[in-house]
Amino acid sequence: MQYTQLTYHVKTVLCIRYGVTLAPVSGYSAANDQIFGGEMEWDLAKAPAQAVYGKRLRDQVYDLIKDDLKAGSFNASHRLYEVELAEKYGVSRTPVREALFQLLRDGLIVSEERGYTLPVDTPKKFADRIEVHILIDPRVAFYAANSGDTERVKALRKSYERAQRAHASGRFGAYVDAVHQFRIDIRQMCDNEPLRRCSLLIEDQFLSARNALFSNEKYREMDLHHNAIILAAIERGDAEAAENATRDYMIAVGKLATDQTAAGEAELPKQQRKPRTARKAAAT
Repeated sequence: MQYTQLTYHVKTVLCIRYGVTLAPVSGYSAANDQIFGGEMEWDLAKAPAQAVYGKRLRDQVYDLIKDDLKAGSFNASHRLYEVELAEKYGVSRTPVREALFQLLRDGLIVSEERGYTLPVDTPKKFADRIEVHILIDPRVAFYAANSGDTERVKALRKSYERAQRAHASGRFGAYVDAVHQFRIDIRQMCDNEPLRRCSLLIEDQFLSARNALFSNEKYREMDLHHNAIILAAIERGDAEAAENATRDYMIAVGKLATDQTAAGEAELPKQQRKPRTARKAAAT
């Protein structure tokens, strides 16, 4: 099939999460023609990240802000303003406003008189979350160990090994990313959907507090130790052992966090990772 000139009768727009502008190809691509039903052809080789097809702009902005929260890009005193976020992500204020409302509903940010901020963590709030984790997470690990999903078990092992390497090389940001993925992998192996969704919500609400804990080397070492036990139980398919190991881990987290708070050590890291270039959401 010969390459034909790209027409401007385009009914569908390809969204690229990181704001990469795609250029028309200089030659025909059968793969692209199949993707778009022959309506348009794009050069995907220039895209450094996955393409998002038909995803709402609000949802893209929600994910971008959430990723920045997970990475510790915003500290507890940072105010989130619509105008600044719109400029950062290369969108209008409307999708930013909608994304912020959703983040507020999910408990990831709180509303202030002007703008939004991260929730102020207190020992009581932290203890409340740990209590919920102890109630939910062990059962999630139980289902994960019973899943028999060998591919997800391999992915879980890779996430753990990434965390090991990041800790050994002192890369805080990479460690945060790896252990977050480790927890997500376990939850994705749980086939009890209501339980999985509750666990994911609580995990998201733990983002800023977890960054504070991971700034402490002692906690990272404890985290790796317990995760190794949980991983081994899941790899063996020992659901009861995975459940007990996860419960022991959450109890240990609560105790260490209490000790850190008492010692005045639980402060959010200020410069643990290099600032990232602001990513742009693709206009639909």
